[in-house]
Amino acid sequence: MSQPLQTERLILRQVIEDDAIPMYHLIHHNPNVLKTFLAQYIDNIKDATVDNLIQFQELGKLIYILELKDTHEVIGLLLEQEQTIESIELGYAIGEPYWNQGYATEALKAVIHHLFHLEYQRVTAECFIENVASSRVMEKCGMRRTHNSYPLHYQGKDHTVIEYEIHSKTDF
Repeated sequence: MSQPLQTERLILRQVIEDDAIPMYHLIHHNPNVLKTFLAQYIDNIKDATVDNLIQFQELGKLIYILELKDTHEVIGLLLEQEQTIESIELGYAIGEPYWNQGYATEALKAVIHHLFHLEYQRVTAECFIENVASSRVMEKCGMRRTHNSYPLHYQGKDHTVIEYEIHSKTDF
């Protein structure tokens, strides 16, 4: 289970059932978000659910809902993609109304700091090469682009996925 975290403007907390509707509007029903965040498009609000996220959370996966501290509005999520004993890969998505306000950077920095205190040695994240905003978020968090990349066909287009990393001993 993910330990709740707080930043200057955000609360990073566990997923609850009430998050289904905000996640639908912010992520799963927004084609602009889904251009770069690999998640399923949900057409009908009646199909909105966070059951999979809750199940993964109960299995010990790191999953945070990002919530504004002052209004308690849900604005996005940050979650574990893959994990080894010393390394963890993260992914994140911010709802479009909250883009370019520093929330992704603020959340990612807090989680990286937390993970290094939990003795992880390396944190990674990936994005499409054309997703300059996400690359900038990772760079602002002290992450560096690696030489790892791979092709991915997503939503009818070919993309190149690039990796960023930060090491606890040398970079933080």
